[in-house]
Amino acid sequence: MSPVIECADLCVDFGATRILHDVSLRLHHGQALAMVGESGSGKSMTTKAILQILPKGAKTSGFVRFEGREVLAMRPAELRAYRGSDVSIIFQDPKAHINPVRTIGEFLTETLRDGGARRAEARRRAAAALGDVGLAAPEEKLDQYPHEFSGGMLQRVMIASVVLAQPKVILADEPTTALDVTTQAEVMSILKDLRERTGMAMLLITHDLELATATCDTISVMNSGRILETQSEAAFEANPSHPYSRQLAAARPSVDRRADRLPTVTWRFGDEATEGAEA
Repeated sequence: MSPVIECADLCVDFGATRILHDVSLRLHHGQALAMVGESGSGKSMTTKAILQILPKGAKTSGFVRFEGREVLAMRPAELRAYRGSDVSIIFQDPKAHINPVRTIGEFLTETLRDGGARRAEARRRAAAALGDVGLAAPEEKLDQYPHEFSGGMLQRVMIASVVLAQPKVILADEPTTALDVTTQAEVMSILKDLRERTGMAMLLITHDLELATATCDTISVMNSGRILETQSEAAFEANPSHPYSRQLAAARPSVDRRADRLPTVTWRFGDEATEGAEA
């Protein structure tokens, strides 16, 4: 089966500084792939390169293909359609991406109305989407403003916008970072259900290994702008192949054992001496 998203030798440069180094990945319909690593490893930059929403001055090389179409060669009109109906992103901080002076209804219905839907139909579909992500009294929620919502509720609104777009790929960029454990579980359950019902593929960006292995079937480990390894979730849990991955896995706290000191991640790119986790 052909991948829905495929990247090969993907590089991003800012002037003389290379941020992403030859990133290659494949994402198939219905697959959930987690990209894990420390902050600053290049995970979010990879999603921005896939969507071509990089900061001004960034230069991209290599290729990104969506269902065989070259994304880096798309014209502006093609890119707009690609970013909405084909691939959608759920950002880490919904407060930064929802206009605070517009209602939730205006945020959710804008794209629908631009696409020709009448106001009443757009509101009906937006309310249904809010209900799908577990928000009570969705009709009332449409007339409220972002400051009236908690962080977890706003993240559900972001997911509702994805429900409305019905894309083939979801890029979830640390969608649960600012949420409590209970809300985090609810949000990931919504995404899992959405993926299973629609066949959407999902690329989950996270620094949380437990979350990644619990919700995704494939794990890619990233460090210093490079993908170090990609394995199935089961294979990764049984035996991470890269020294950095082994250290990262060993550094996780466990509820089953007591440790006075957690192992430290000491491996850095170019360091060939460190082969395992040190206590």
